[in-house]
Amino acid sequence: MMKKLLVALTSLLTILVLTACQTSTKPTENSADMVSVTLSVVLEKDTLSKEDSFKEGTTVLDALKANHKVEIDAGMVTSIDGVSQDASKNTYWMYTINGELAPKGVEEMTLSQGDKIEFYLEKFE
Repeated sequence: MMKKLLVALTSLLTILVLTACQTSTKPTENSADMVSVTLSVVLEKDTLSKEDSFKEGTTVLDALKANHKVEIDAGMVTSIDGVSQDASKNTYWMYTINGELAPKGVEEMTLSQGDKIEFYLEKFE
């Protein structure tokens, strides 16, 4: 009985070590199907920017979720990394693509090569 327990624990430990040693890689995609974009989120006085590659046709929401903790309500971003909009103060999350206010919601807008996307809190008066 003790020998079986020892074998089982050794096997479990071996599996855990081998799993931990594996390198994490993104699945290889055809580079023609990938787009490179820069995603920025302005959190108070800090701007978090990251250049990343996504499969062509990826939505802005999927790109945002790949890099940040996001909350959505009725298709609108309501919180990014724990920073929430505040309707009582007329402060809402907005985003631009290539310096222009996005014409569609985050679930409808797809990424194109070289896009620069910026999310920021905007106060409306």
